[in-house]
Amino acid sequence: MLPAVAQVGSLAYTSMNYYTDASLPGFVKWVMDKISQKDKQPSQPTPGLIAHWIHREFQTNLFGKVRDLGGLGFVAVDMKHKKRGYAKVLVTQWLKDCNEKKQYLAALHPFRPDFYGNMGFGLSSPYYDYTISPASIPKAFTLKVTHVEELVACQNRFSDQRHGMIRRDAINITEQAFKDKGVTRAFGVRDLENVLRGYILFKFETSTAGGLINDLKIVDLVYETTEALFAILQFLREQDDQIRYIKITTQETDLFRLLSDPRSAHTAGEQFGINGCGRESAKQTVALMYKVVNLEKLFSEYFSDRDFNGVDGLKLWIRMEDTLTPEMNPPVLVSFENGAAIVLAVGGDHSSEADAVLDIGVAEFSSLVVGAVSLKVLARYGKAFVSPIDKLPAVGKAFSSEDLPINSVFF
Repeated sequence: MLPAVAQVGSLAYTSMNYYTDASLPGFVKWVMDKISQKDKQPSQPTPGLIAHWIHREFQTNLFGKVRDLGGLGFVAVDMKHKKRGYAKVLVTQWLKDCNEKKQYLAALHPFRPDFYGNMGFGLSSPYYDYTISPASIPKAFTLKVTHVEELVACQNRFSDQRHGMIRRDAINITEQAFKDKGVTRAFGVRDLENVLRGYILFKFETSTAGGLINDLKIVDLVYETTEALFAILQFLREQDDQIRYIKITTQETDLFRLLSDPRSAHTAGEQFGINGCGRESAKQTVALMYKVVNLEKLFSEYFSDRDFNGVDGLKLWIRMEDTLTPEMNPPVLVSFENGAAIVLAVGGDHSSEADAVLDIGVAEFSSLVVGAVSLKVLARYGKAFVSPIDKLPAVGKAFSSEDLPINSVFF
């Protein structure tokens, strides 16, 4: 009998055709694999199941430190019970679970950003879909399943260099590289000490240019060193006789600067932008969203070791509006001392004790605190308010980030 979780999920994600007779057996196995993994805990798969989710437990690099991150995946509500508030109940319970697990920052990939935005989730930096001609791309070996541990070690060293990157374990790498995404090829680069320093996971997509010409879709690009990156680029450049386009989705905003021709290959002759003088380099999308689970714990525990850019002698009263779980996010009085954030008070009204007051929604603050957006931008768009206004630069400095968060783990 089809497990209830698979039954509900197959009809929730109809665009993936999981509900067809041909797809159901494989989908049931996928669900059971997820349930069996220790870090993925859906609601009980009973015959009367109405809604379910999977609680993912990740580690991510934020501001140079590896931190726990709660992830929400595989959310589904039975078709007969939609539009009755079950998704809100589900998300609320998941956030409470995150709080109990001391995952004071949580994340998800939304099916609709506005839906989760209303629950207080703020957008990370955008993703860019690049379609690149191999001709624009300025010693290796083929990787197999047996190299998974090397892939994990390389990816996690890479994650430690990238703000916002989620770390992977062997299960996650195997899912992405050799199962979930249908990847059949991988390419890696070793250094002189025979240590894996970079790799790409990719698959071929059929094009309309004939049976011998395909597109190459990069599922993941990992590189620790510039040398590894350019070895990978050389490999890609050499495929131009049988590859029409190279496609990659990434949060690296400046990837176009690497290319000799930054125009999107499939629209190279088309005009866009102001007065038709612009050219498309990539399509921008929004995906990953964050939410602060517990504001007081975020400062007192989660970011207790974070340097808030050396801001000193500033007491900030943060009133963060959270309509979904307000009991976990009362206002806090934070004192910034030599870059450290010290919580002085929680709840009540301590605005008179502060040098500045920040009024902001939890979605916007979640984006701000991970460095996905500046306070100046939020204030300009009326999404955040600092009083007195002359304290805006000092408050903005505390939360500014040189790097936007970058992540390539989808869940």
